Amino acid sequence: MSPHSKRAYSTSLRAYRMWLQQTPQPEFSRLSILRYRDALLHRKHLAPKSINLQLTALRKLAKEAVDEGLIDDRTAAGILRIPMVPNRGVRAGVWLPREQAQRILSGPNVRTIVGKRDYLVLMLILRCGLRRAEIAQLVVTVVREHEGRWVLANLRGKGKRLRTLPLPGVVKNAWDRWVEAAGIESGRVIRAINRHGRVWGKGVTEDTIWRIVGRYAQLALGKHVAPHDLRRTFGRLCYALTKDMREIQQLYGHSSVMTTEKYLGVESHLVDSVTDRLGLS
Repeated sequence: MSPHSKRAYSTSLRAYRMWLQQTPQPEFSRLSILRYRDALLHRKHLAPKSINLQLTALRKLAKEAVDEGLIDDRTAAGILRIPMVPNRGVRAGVWLPREQAQRILSGPNVRTIVGKRDYLVLMLILRCGLRRAEIAQLVVTVVREHEGRWVLANLRGKGKRLRTLPLPGVVKNAWDRWVEAAGIESGRVIRAINRHGRVWGKGVTEDTIWRIVGRYAQLALGKHVAPHDLRRTFGRLCYALTKDMREIQQLYGHSSVMTTEKYLGVESHLVDSVTDRLGLS
């Protein structure tokens, strides 16, 4: 199992345990998981894919529990028969207009140490399309000069796939300002900052990247925006300029162009739709 899958399963199991502690009869059973499934279905922001990920983690836990003799075969079989949530159609993702993306980028006060770091994080998503896990793992030596321009070299993404990305000059400037101000010479680039403005530790978690994005989205737009929403925005803005889906696939590090099409929603022809050009009024 990949590290990403392990983190996702661990997060799902923690969420179930927290919910279980609030129920009248806290026990690991088919009934409790069915009730948990219903509770998840009533959360409007959760997609079927997210709910099914949690159910998959609980199924895996049931298999391990029966192997260890913690539950009987009948209980495990009942849990494994719990149906997944059907995914009806393609769920439209969240993409921001260029103006809203710019408002988020204008949020950090780059005269401060926190602002320099946070601005770089936002730029790495909106100008380079990085995942939050990739940002958290970035090291100083990833920035290199190649064929007369700066790049992020040999990034390791999902499935351990490597890719090298062009680094726009404005992002390189943000990188240099942060690294110099923070005094970072080696190791992870994005670091924690304490309340006294002191940079400390050896890195940050993905949750830190999530909170940075959420903070500036709330300040700029008054609504929740996740890192993957900004990443989709990056792809949509690039696609609007190039109409080259394979180039976007390479920037994202997707294994298939079909994955990129689904990620951007173009399989529904939401970009430059023929319906916009019918001329009927």
